[in-house]
Amino acid sequence: MDGLRPILRRDVRVAVPTTFEVAVSRALAADQDQIDIERDRQVADTLSRKTKVITQLSLQRPLQSVIQQFELAVYARDEALNLATIKIQSTLRDRIQEGQSSNEKLQKWRLRDVAKSRKLYSKDYSIVRYRYRFWVPSGNFLREVIMKEAHDTLYSINPRSTKMYKDLQLLYWWPGMKRDILRFVSECLTCQQVKVGHQRLTGKLKPLPIPE
Repeated sequence: MDGLRPILRRDVRVAVPTTFEVAVSRALAADQDQIDIERDRQVADTLSRKTKVITQLSLQRPLQSVIQQFELAVYARDEALNLATIKIQSTLRDRIQEGQSSNEKLQKWRLRDVAKSRKLYSKDYSIVRYRYRFWVPSGNFLREVIMKEAHDTLYSINPRSTKMYKDLQLLYWWPGMKRDILRFVSECLTCQQVKVGHQRLTGKLKPLPIPE
């Protein structure tokens, strides 16, 4: 026929495994299955022993009271039982208390407040409060830490100075607090770039004088 070419067929040979190769592959598969079963059994036995030991420890009343008193946790790791505890606590309160004890201005203001019976300052658990708010000393960068926490963290989202001041005055107070917050926000680069519309216009651009 015109326009048609003959198709050449090639013989395709398939390699058939021998009886020895089949036997070897079956033996290897059986050994691997046996290894997996033994490993699973060992893991189950180990977990069972650890669970029993932990249960026995938790049922002993004297030991249980000690674990609860020190807020410990029993966990198993590498064929051994461990007692561990973790406790996260802020050190800001201790730093405020330490700074208040060495602040001479605060001591004078408290004595003046007692003499005039104003009752502006109070002491709660060794911490001085001004109208029930923490009086933050100026040392040890405490004020900067508080302002940075209230402004730069993800949950605060860079508030403006008024919003930031209203939030902080609920818990903290120090002399010149509003002025410090205004300065802190004005120095924030993110606020300067994002909130350009809230700033005063600088006016038209003026060309620089041409040097002679």
